[in-house]
Amino acid sequence: MEYHVVFELTQISKIHYLAPIGVSCGLFLIAFSIFLSSFGTAAHTSLWRPLLALLFSVVFLYFSVQLTVSTVKMLDQTYGKYERGDVQVVEGIVEACDTASFYKNGRGGFRVGDVAFDYGHTTGIPGYRGKRNLIHTDGQAVKIHYVSYGNENVIVKIELITEGSAR
Repeated sequence: MEYHVVFELTQISKIHYLAPIGVSCGLFLIAFSIFLSSFGTAAHTSLWRPLLALLFSVVFLYFSVQLTVSTVKMLDQTYGKYERGDVQVVEGIVEACDTASFYKNGRGGFRVGDVAFDYGHTTGIPGYRGKRNLIHTDGQAVKIHYVSYGNENVIVKIELITEGSAR
């Protein structure tokens, strides 16, 4: 069987994971600037305003740090493995494809042999989760390259059988 690549992980895919860090850091900066600007004005007479801004600053800072640490760890364990060539490959026929659930609630899955894949998870790589219907029905012949992250198999490359190729 001859396959062609329909999805492969790229450096641009990392933006999907780094964007929330920027949003979280931006919210921290906004809350902290509100805290700092409350001094030297009439707002300092009301103690609750600077304290509330300080509370939000601490909360956003905490979430920014946690999000950054977990994202860097996930990127290293998934993208890093892929860049080092430390991937697993499964080849076979798609079974138990659950496209209907994907379109209803954004989650679904399928199996190839004994390996299960869930899409719609936050660790799923963008681009293969049904947007272009790459995996859409049982019986598709596929070759999937993936890395394990926690309890999930994260797809880094999908190859489908070439049209006209013998099964």
